[in-house]
Amino acid sequence: KGKVPLTARYIRCGLLLTVSYLLHHSWSLLESFPVDDVQVDRLLSEEDTVALDEAITKKEDAHHLTTDVFGLSIDQVTDRAFLDVLEARQRDGWQGPPSWITDYFTWHRETREAYEDLKNPDNLPPLLVNYCKGSGCGGLHDRLGSLPFDLYMANQTKRLLVYVWEQPALEEFLVPPSGVGGIDWTFPHTHLVQNATDIMILGTKDYYWEGHAAFQPFWAKHVPNAIAAATTTTKDGAAPPNLVTLKARGHAGEFYLEDILRSLNETDMIHLTPTFGWLWRALFQPSVGLSRYLERMTSSMSLTRPYAAVHCRVHYPDLIRGKFNPKARRYRLKTVDEPTSKADAARKDPDWNGLKMEGLGKKFAVNVGLHALQCASQLVSDHKNTQNSSQQAEEAASAPQLYLFSDSNGMVEYLTRNVTELLSTTSEETSSTELDQTDEQALGVIQSMKNRVVARPDISNRNYHLDLPDAEVRKSLDPQVFYATFGDLYLALGAECISFGYGGFGRFAQQLNNNPCYVQHQLHIMEVYRGHALQMRENLCEKTNTSFPYLRDDKPVEEMIDRWSWHESCVGGPNGIGDASCGSRAKVA
Repeated sequence: KGKVPLTARYIRCGLLLTVSYLLHHSWSLLESFPVDDVQVDRLLSEEDTVALDEAITKKEDAHHLTTDVFGLSIDQVTDRAFLDVLEARQRDGWQGPPSWITDYFTWHRETREAYEDLKNPDNLPPLLVNYCKGSGCGGLHDRLGSLPFDLYMANQTKRLLVYVWEQPALEEFLVPPSGVGGIDWTFPHTHLVQNATDIMILGTKDYYWEGHAAFQPFWAKHVPNAIAAATTTTKDGAAPPNLVTLKARGHAGEFYLEDILRSLNETDMIHLTPTFGWLWRALFQPSVGLSRYLERMTSSMSLTRPYAAVHCRVHYPDLIRGKFNPKARRYRLKTVDEPTSKADAARKDPDWNGLKMEGLGKKFAVNVGLHALQCASQLVSDHKNTQNSSQQAEEAASAPQLYLFSDSNGMVEYLTRNVTELLSTTSEETSSTELDQTDEQALGVIQSMKNRVVARPDISNRNYHLDLPDAEVRKSLDPQVFYATFGDLYLALGAECISFGYGGFGRFAQQLNNNPCYVQHQLHIMEVYRGHALQMRENLCEKTNTSFPYLRDDKPVEEMIDRWSWHESCVGGPNGIGDASCGSRAKVA
């Protein structure tokens, strides 16, 4: 008598175990950030960790004031930089996103609701899936820079746009916005996507090169064909597939899309207007885990606005050449894990493997970083001089911080930690023979700068590229190792100004804010390329080379590196060290 039946006891135990597991999993997701077996928590003292957790909790509990921007709720705190730009752009005449986008959003929300939020896999509306199975999709800009193109294709085919990533899932980092005005792009039935019909995938080499003779014919042929495949009944009377995937990197067709919009009498080309940033915030906000990561990073760095973001893309394959790819016009710079064979080289691409911070590799990476920092320092100085007197007086006490981020965590760690350690070491403790020319050069430039250069406290951990080619490696990695990539993007979005060079990642951040305060410290090495992100030629930092110095038999590697990566006006100081006036000569053209 009084005993609980055995079945009930099993159920009760099962519930307890489930709740215990969920609590443990949620706590570990929110509180621990393992990156290469190092937790970010360990970077802070126990007292600081407790205080930070309390501050984050209070911030999450508090209802941030939001601003309605053409039907979309935007947080006044986390998106202050974007709202500042919007205010100026609206004064200049920006009237919000075009009606075809807002009409599509209304239809998307109504259709998704009519189909019960896509819960029933046997009752789904027509879907257009931006799909990435694992690798071959490129980095973050390659994957999500196509947002305007994705929306255009979804609108033209009258399909719900959803995003599905595998290894890792996109929802690990970004989720639909919690406020009003956005759309839900998630899809709960990933297994259905794996065998879906592809209406447009990566094509021939002509796909890549903007300005290539065959470029416009490629898009002019394949975009209409893709739309027809998603909307037209076949000759046999079969309806188009209910679920189709889009694997094309749409940012490669930015100029083609703009030509199409003009032909439809549209006036907003999206890519260079605030509409791009509006779209981003209508689809994405950081996940809970990524939000906590960002809070920890900014608190640990004491990073406060106004600050400038400085991006350096160092590991791009076109900048580094391995010995097993001798025909490619790239530098022969050693990587962290050098391949031992041609087959091994495919798995150890320098873009994923990373540059070895020694010798010429160190010189190349550090020179790129120093030049970028000097350009950013001058940019924020010039920008401050254009502000009103009250703002100048308020900010005169200290120069804005420079947030340095790169695919080369070794370079960032060197410039934000190693050089600082060298500066704090007395001349008696350090013999000049212990410093190489790169060290002396870096010391001279960093000493001459008034700005404090900061980096994420977890910068000593490897920056993993999203497009890792090795499937086994991808499966073994905790998705949280990619927090740094998304974190860098959001920290760049919070910056008042941005300096960027090679690659599209830094430019992507500038586009998403429509930020007018930017400078290019490098130009892309290709004479022709795809999209605005790598085609721009304005706002160049003085002395930035306008062409890539390909390696030639009659030119030593050292000279080529100096020409491409280093600010030429800053080489002439004593012993090659940039002097105190070096930064002031890096004016924006």
